[in-house]
Amino acid sequence: MFQGRFVGGAAPPPGWSVDAVLRAEREGGSVSVLDYSDKDSNLVENLLDTKSGWMIRDQGPRGTCNAFAVVAAEELVRSKRDGHKPFQLFSEEHLYAAMRAIPPDWVGLQANAKSTSFQDRTGTTFLAQAARALTDIGLCRRELMPYRKDRLKAGFVVKNRPFEADNDAAQRRLEAREITHNIVEIDAPVTSQLDIRWKTPLNGTVADLFVAKLKQGLPVVAAFAIVSNGGVNAWFGPEARQFGKVRYPSSDRLAGAEAARGHTVCLVGFVPAKDSASEGWFLIRNSVGRPRFGWEATGTGKMPRALAPGYGYIPVATVNLFCWEYLVRTDPDSAIPRG
Repeated sequence: MFQGRFVGGAAPPPGWSVDAVLRAEREGGSVSVLDYSDKDSNLVENLLDTKSGWMIRDQGPRGTCNAFAVVAAEELVRSKRDGHKPFQLFSEEHLYAAMRAIPPDWVGLQANAKSTSFQDRTGTTFLAQAARALTDIGLCRRELMPYRKDRLKAGFVVKNRPFEADNDAAQRRLEAREITHNIVEIDAPVTSQLDIRWKTPLNGTVADLFVAKLKQGLPVVAAFAIVSNGGVNAWFGPEARQFGKVRYPSSDRLAGAEAARGHTVCLVGFVPAKDSASEGWFLIRNSVGRPRFGWEATGTGKMPRALAPGYGYIPVATVNLFCWEYLVRTDPDSAIPRG
């Protein structure tokens, strides 16, 4: 994703703005109130070496982070539930092609000629498209449609999916009830989160929800804004590349900032803060590895130690403010993976 230039593959919700986020922060609408002190989790502790067969896969300079994060979450869920040995891998290329074939207005999102042109050029997608692809198309085995690392344009997509890949994916379609999708919706009714309004209202903050899901053993796919005014460094700057540390600029530096696109990762654990019951860090599995994210697995200050290259951490407060879309399995027993 970062090869001399940067590409963000997560499309922003219509009407989302940094200023609205900053208003919510000023009024305390994004502060978690739950006690996180006993909510630690790590879904990948036995999957970090080469023996697991589940190494970080690099998306390169294409806008495919949504597909990579969703595939990682599904691989992890299915591995833990049905005991595939060796680890069964699925095709990001196939899922991404299926997502791009679903127009945003099919999943209830505004689309016009300008936004469609932007998506075609940059490759950005919504997790809503991934949710629809999982139910309509499914996941195919990785070897049936390998990822095209040779393609360097951000918006490249395979137009025609192989029949064999679609046929294989059909065995792993999910039912709509098996996955939960949510997105920030500016026109949604005001909730306790003030300007951060979700299409499906939350009972608490989005970080509260993520902590609970991870404690249940469910990875979370979360999309985050990439903001201007220095915010690009949060994901692609020196601290992110070296330590896997995702830290956004302070609010005073973000006044007037914009976000044309975002980045999506798979959250695979949570580390509570030792000095505050309402703070902590989410463990990230990224779709870029050494040397572009978390290549030196050491801690810095209060930040936990990155588990391995390609992994990192993001604070609770940042998740509450800058996450704008998520996708997660409904509950641990909602489905038994098929195939």
